[in-house]
Amino acid sequence: MVQRSLVLQILFDVRPMKDGFLDMICTKIPNPVINLGPIRARECSVSQGNILFSDIVFRNKNITSQLFKRPNPAKKIVINRTIHRLFRISHIKPIVLGCVILVIAYSAAVKVSVVDHYDRLQALGKDVYQNIEEGITDFKHFNFKAGKEHLTVAQSSLNALEILLNKASAAKILYAPPFSLVDELRAMLATSLTIADDMNSLLNSSVTNAFGAGINIQTIKNIDTKLITISHATPKIITNLADLSVLPGMKDWSQSLKNQYFALQNELNDSHLALEMLARALGDHNTPRTYLIAFQNPSELRATGGFWGSYMLVSLQNGKITAMDIRNIYDLDGQLAEKITPPKALQNITPTWGTRDANWFFDFPTSAQKAAEFFEASKLDTNPHRTIDGVIAVNTKLVTELLKKTGPIEMPEYNMSISSDNFMESVQNTVEFGGDNSTYGDPKRILKIFIPRFLTALSALPHKQDIFSVVMAMLDEKEIQIAMINPDLTQAAESLRTLGYDGHITASSALEDYLAFIDSNVAGGKSDYVITQKINDTIDLRSDGTASHTLIVSRAHNGDQASFALWRSTNKDYVRAYLPLNTALSYAAGLTPHTYAKTNPDTAPDPLLAASESRAVTLAGTHGLETYPEEGKKVYAGWSVLAAGEHQQITLQYSTRFLANSASPLSNAIYNLTYQKQSGVTSVLDLTINAPTGYVFKETGLDTYRTHFSIDPRELSITLTLVPSNGQ
Repeated sequence: MVQRSLVLQILFDVRPMKDGFLDMICTKIPNPVINLGPIRARECSVSQGNILFSDIVFRNKNITSQLFKRPNPAKKIVINRTIHRLFRISHIKPIVLGCVILVIAYSAAVKVSVVDHYDRLQALGKDVYQNIEEGITDFKHFNFKAGKEHLTVAQSSLNALEILLNKASAAKILYAPPFSLVDELRAMLATSLTIADDMNSLLNSSVTNAFGAGINIQTIKNIDTKLITISHATPKIITNLADLSVLPGMKDWSQSLKNQYFALQNELNDSHLALEMLARALGDHNTPRTYLIAFQNPSELRATGGFWGSYMLVSLQNGKITAMDIRNIYDLDGQLAEKITPPKALQNITPTWGTRDANWFFDFPTSAQKAAEFFEASKLDTNPHRTIDGVIAVNTKLVTELLKKTGPIEMPEYNMSISSDNFMESVQNTVEFGGDNSTYGDPKRILKIFIPRFLTALSALPHKQDIFSVVMAMLDEKEIQIAMINPDLTQAAESLRTLGYDGHITASSALEDYLAFIDSNVAGGKSDYVITQKINDTIDLRSDGTASHTLIVSRAHNGDQASFALWRSTNKDYVRAYLPLNTALSYAAGLTPHTYAKTNPDTAPDPLLAASESRAVTLAGTHGLETYPEEGKKVYAGWSVLAAGEHQQITLQYSTRFLANSASPLSNAIYNLTYQKQSGVTSVLDLTINAPTGYVFKETGLDTYRTHFSIDPRELSITLTLVPSNGQ
């Protein structure tokens, strides 16, 4: 516990301080310990019994020995003074009285001086934290130069803060400032600056060295060790910040800083997990790793973001890429010996299930597991010992965003230059209508030529942080999803789930609301490229503990004027609404009737798929809407068919429950809603939540909560608390 100043208590205050530096309570009577009136109390207890009174110096040694003794085990100060029946000023010698007055005046002057410094102390302290926070934000976006600049400013502010603390402490007469806080912050900043240098070095070499010497895993581990050092120092900083709360005017500010440093601690823990995951995933300790990278085309939507037309197999060991193979997905599926029954909705277009359709499940780890199973079952891979460690789904948006950094990639074989403006149309035109299939027997040949040149251009970029900034943005926007399959990478899988990068369906309790609307293009060309979609959900919370939803999904096909033929194709969309298990549907409209093909009798059912489809129920009067359980949710599925130039509105009215029963109290009841977007889809999202009559939301003071997104977020969580509108 930090030592407080007893001198201030004795010389300055004339009554016990309730929230001051030292609380002293008289055991006999509630009179002050020291005042200029009659001395009546003989004993007083001290809340901090470990205070050393040897620091207290009086000019008169006799006064010192008579007035104080060291605390006894009962933590009491024994005051030995002669009790006068009648106290008069004249009993005090003039010189002693003069000294007392001078000391009191000096102490008052020091206190006033420090109070004048409080604003400056707060300003410097905030400046230190804000620059640390901004530096960490820069690090997260791989801008280490800017991060170092912010940390350097934080160092300067910290030095100024220390000088002011020394000046204000007045040789510790007023208070003992937490100098260890300054020391901890200084050490934290110094370590952070070395991390910035290490990360900058790793960043600049990783892209280039991935095909040569490899990414330096030891550097990653060194950075991780330094992060752990900072993480261990953060609790000490938080504790020392609590000591600032004793200063007048600093309590709220120190609490605010504590909360911010708690958030920083979480950031450090996340970073530690990410680095630990990265080292293992890169094949440290000579462990070979193999990853299946599936290229998703959102122009032809599937549940995880797009159709898997091509894939790249990448092998790594000790951070070095040892092999890379780019292929058409049909090469892999053509070597599948076992014939598996495809999802019911796909049976009109394919008799068997394969890797190309493995991403049928909205939960990406589930789709990734299925893709790994198909790959390992294919005879295309001649290595019988190779297994898939992880699956990475990459949307075409990643390529277009990176092309903005590299500039155009020259493709003289096709007499074209591929840029961010024409990537989608040029590649799709060549794949669908080019001569590669007839000439080389490979319609995806253009990708095999383009991707190595593209990677070379990325390696040549002078500012490598541009690459990682784009990658992080794509992870945040769900344009990249990563799922680890190998049990040896379970910790990495958990880290990815914590960071929200694995595309998993968020679990929800029985009384939590949930919504995800999923599109899957089934033989609809590349028409999703020109589809616009708006999701509007109006939710009325009822007094019986139910939430009544009116979900309206508006879809428009804007391909009637498109230049690319496959964009003008009729959009055939298998739509799915993922809702809570307790959902009760009351109305459905706007769906297109559909007839399913008969199951191929020569195929074997997939256990996971059959578990859902075997429990599917078709709802009467809904144009074929089906419902079945999946991943802890109730799915409502049907069809939306749109020709170019048409629009459609799908309406679902249903109720969910946010209270256990109608007898549950509404006051302080909590309503939780989680919304998850589909990868590759940009939807306008409008949510309106109305409180029951007589209630408002505690968070806003209003009876209606509205939120609007022109681009729906990866995941949105809303928590609202009901309170009576009359305040009772």
